[in-house]
Amino acid sequence: MSRIVTTTGVATRWSLVGLALCVSLLTGCSADQPQPTQSSTSLIGMTLLEASKLIPQSGHLTYDLSKPILNLDASYSPATPQGLFTVVVECVASNGFAVGVIPTSTVTSEILADAQSGAYDHLLAECSK
Repeated sequence: MSRIVTTTGVATRWSLVGLALCVSLLTGCSADQPQPTQSSTSLIGMTLLEASKLIPQSGHLTYDLSKPILNLDASYSPATPQGLFTVVVECVASNGFAVGVIPTSTVTSEILADAQSGAYDHLLAECSK
C-alpha cells in the first residue's frame, strides 16, 4: 500500500487506511495477511494446512505440543505435511502469532473440547494473559 496519490480525497482515504494498518501492526496484526482475532473464526480443530490459509506465512510460530498433551515425542517440522497436524492452541501476541499443534491421528473429541475451552493455552508463552 505504498502508493503515491495526488488527489487529496484519495490521499486522505489512503492515509486513514494507513493509520488503521499501523494500529493493526501495533496490536499484533499484519497488514499483509489476515489474522485470526478473538472475534474471527477459531483455528482450533483445523489442520495446520487449513489454518495456514488464515495465518501469516511470516511472523508466526508453530509449536508441537505432543509431549505435554499426549506424552509423545514431538514430530512436527516445517518439512512435514501440514495436513498431518491439528491446531489445539492459537494466540495473537505482541511478538506475532502462535499455534500449538498435535498429530491429527491423535486428536479425540475430548482433546478438541479441552482445546476449545482453552485448557492448553498455558502451554504457549504467547497465550499468557
